Amino acid sequence: MDANAIDVLLIEDSPGDARLIQEMLAETHRTPFALERVDRLSSGLDRIASRPPDVVLLDLGLPDAKGLEGLGAIQRQAARVPVVVLTGLDDEDVAARAVQEGAQDYLVKGQIDDNQLSRAIRYAIGRKQTDEALRQSQDRLQTIIANTPIILFATDREGRMTTSEGRGLQGIGVQPGQVNGRSIFDLFAGQQDILEIMRRGLAGEEVTSTVEIDGRAFDLCMGPLREGKGDVCGILGVCTDITERVRAEEALHTTLQELEARNQELESFTYSVSHDLKEPLRTVEAFSQFLLEDYAGRLDEQGKDYLHRMGKASGRLKQMIEELLALSRLGRRPEELVRVDPGQVVADIGVAFHTGLEEKNASIEVEGELPCVLGDMSRVEQTFGNLIANGIKFNRSERPLVTVGVQDVRNGAATFFVRDNGIGIDPQYHDKIFGVFQRLHRREEYDGTGAGLAIVKRAVEALGGRVWVDSAPDAGTTFFVSLPLWQEAAIAA
Repeated sequence: MDANAIDVLLIEDSPGDARLIQEMLAETHRTPFALERVDRLSSGLDRIASRPPDVVLLDLGLPDAKGLEGLGAIQRQAARVPVVVLTGLDDEDVAARAVQEGAQDYLVKGQIDDNQLSRAIRYAIGRKQTDEALRQSQDRLQTIIANTPIILFATDREGRMTTSEGRGLQGIGVQPGQVNGRSIFDLFAGQQDILEIMRRGLAGEEVTSTVEIDGRAFDLCMGPLREGKGDVCGILGVCTDITERVRAEEALHTTLQELEARNQELESFTYSVSHDLKEPLRTVEAFSQFLLEDYAGRLDEQGKDYLHRMGKASGRLKQMIEELLALSRLGRRPEELVRVDPGQVVADIGVAFHTGLEEKNASIEVEGELPCVLGDMSRVEQTFGNLIANGIKFNRSERPLVTVGVQDVRNGAATFFVRDNGIGIDPQYHDKIFGVFQRLHRREEYDGTGAGLAIVKRAVEALGGRVWVDSAPDAGTTFFVSLPLWQEAAIAA
């Protein structure tokens, strides 16, 4: 048998009719057919069970099945096999009913030719395949609706429910189809917000909203159903259950509020402790100086050395307290964000660092024009000030150089770079350096507390930006700072 031939099973007890059909199919050249004929329904069912054909041609007047009995038996056994019924002139009413009950087509014996027969077979197979694809699509859609937390609903023009499906119904204690036939004005009589949305839909408006039904939150998307002339004949909508998301957002909001309160308490505590530590520290610092000035003649060199060390330690502790205060102040997002010009900030830093730059034969350069950012002055000053100061301090070059410029501008943010020709940083320490009081060198080599980069990170993140580093030993260091653009903020406003 030709592998491309259409497999046709003919169930026909009349040898003459069977021979006529066989001859018509043989004369068809457009499509090859492989015909097998049986004369009993029982034989046909056996053939279908062992090897389902592409199509069945079924006589409605078989010895072991009269009328539509044969069609029903085939559909029960192989619902996906298309059936074309064969009838005599006086059986047309029965044949028409057969089509209504699942047959793909019917042919009147004695009134067909080979082209009509071939076309009927091919169309029957095509329609059955289309019906099967549609059925599978409907099954998939029904499965999705049944297993997704949504409510799919529709009403007529009077607001009576015609469709109510979806797993989301379980959340409000309703079974699929349970409210069909009921008016939405009765179902939601106590919820004027929902009724107003439904009225808008029935008036022809598309509506998207968030509603609450029986304690559960839903995203509602709804639009009008229209007849052929465009008149509204009902509404169709989908409700997506977002209750868990809403609860999670509320829990997150509560947690953030609690964290904010604790952060404020911690900052207040840090400020208070730092402030209170200053008083005894000033006393220690002052009395160590008094001892050096008033009792220097009574102290040996070791005693003087102890007092010098005490003074230096007091100074370092004072600096650490000041930096802790700076961290506590800079960590929170400013209440008001304003336009800040980084170019002017860098210029002011150059003036402030003038003496130190001359002592180290160092310089600060700015490449191009720096775009304005959305921030506040103190945090931007702390950011560029600490990065420039580090570039000068951690530098063994005869002419230390710090260059500030803009790397790129995109997605509403500007990425600045602060590049130096200093000693560089081993990549294994790139994350560590942003920790509070993290030092990579001995104090005898480079003074300071190690809080500068922690202040930079805290200040930048408070402005909604980020900071990172690219460096290697003896290859200089480049810090990158991304901050929101002022222009984007102005456009958004």
